[in-house]
Amino acid sequence: MKNCIVIWIIVFCGNHALSQAEFGPVFIGYFGNLGYQPGLKIGTQIELKSCKKHAEESVVNKESVVNKESVVNKESVVNKESVVNKSFYLSPQAGFYVSQNVHTGYLINADFGYMRTKGNNLNYSAISIGSGLFIQSQITELSINLSDGSKKNTRENWAWYLSTLNFEFGKAITQNLGWYGKLSGGYKMGRSQGNAMVLFAELGTRIRLFSKKSKT
Repeated sequence: MKNCIVIWIIVFCGNHALSQAEFGPVFIGYFGNLGYQPGLKIGTQIELKSCKKHAEESVVNKESVVNKESVVNKESVVNKESVVNKSFYLSPQAGFYVSQNVHTGYLINADFGYMRTKGNNLNYSAISIGSGLFIQSQITELSINLSDGSKKNTRENWAWYLSTLNFEFGKAITQNLGWYGKLSGGYKMGRSQGNAMVLFAELGTRIRLFSKKSKT
């Protein structure tokens, strides 16, 4: 009975969150283990909750006025309105990388994060925590045929639970196109194989396929 109540609460909260959610951009980019073992990653971002904060910034404008006898520097203070958008999001993702002649890594995970966007959605930064499945297709035996030079390898698939802490930053080039960079550090845990730290780096493109809803 208790399990049924817990499941019902989770389903209710999940449905409520998704009903308020907004699908954001799709991103695709370079995904590297330790930064240099190359791969590819793709995902999307679902905005769960957001709010906007309006603030005024004082900007000092300097100008030089040239007279017949001298140059006079004048300063004027102009108040400009800035908009800061804060949001919580969920980001499902999938990726892989290749360590040549050693192993291939596959990742399926989701990030839950907080994003802060400033200045008409041009620049943003985000911090998130990730959770998912990490699979490593390890080459355990490599043989070379001396007659024709062909290679044959034997693989074993190992799996870990992976948790990460991520920092992301980027900038919009147009309303629907932008770039991003991301650094992730975490820990993989498994029963059959040893636990270990992991480090990933990403650099790619964010593409908004659907127009963003206007909120009042």
